[in-house]
Amino acid sequence: MQKYIKQILENLDIIKIYNQQLLDSTVVSGIKYNSKEITNGDIFVCLSGQHTDGNLFISEAVSKGAAAIITQKDVS
Repeated sequence: MQKYIKQILENLDIIKIYNQQLLDSTVVSGIKYNSKEITNGDIFVCLSGQHTDGNLFISEAVSKGAAAIITQKDVS
């Protein structure tokens, strides 16, 4: 069953969406927490851990084809 970004984000408390048009048209292939594993169409979830911050890997995830980024920090 295909899931669109909008369906996955429905239950999250979203503060900012940078490209509203993608919500209804972008199919998600998977959800990943490791930027090294991102493939085209995945959602990258940035986790802040004891040793590193997932936000440091947003550029890498986007360059590998991440369809969306979920983070608790402002990335403007």
